[in-house]
Amino acid sequence: MRIIGVVALVLAVTSAVHAQASKSGSVGTVRLPQPVIADGATLPPGTYELRLSGGGDPPTVEFVQSGQVRGRTLKIVPPEKGKLPPGTHAERVRNDNDPYVRVTINQGGRQYLAYLPVAKK
Repeated sequence: MRIIGVVALVLAVTSAVHAQASKSGSVGTVRLPQPVIADGATLPPGTYELRLSGGGDPPTVEFVQSGQVRGRTLKIVPPEKGKLPPGTHAERVRNDNDPYVRVTINQGGRQYLAYLPVAKK
């Protein structure tokens, strides 16, 4: 009887961990070329893990460094299917009035596009 209880507990914990991982899974890494603003937080240049979280459609993208969430984007624009290169990318877009960094995610049939304003020096 104890073995059945232990097996049931292990299955419950495994299911909970799997459900959490599917809600906030890593979709790759991206290198930000310069400081940007993500939901009010300044992210310095560097490499970040991108995680989808929140379960909404579109989800929130979290920028993770050293295991800690450093910033989030709340405004994700799903582009037209087939327009983004595979993987995760970040590139600076030069605009006369408002420079920004465009972050793209195209993995596993999911495509998202986020625009992060460049932080003022």
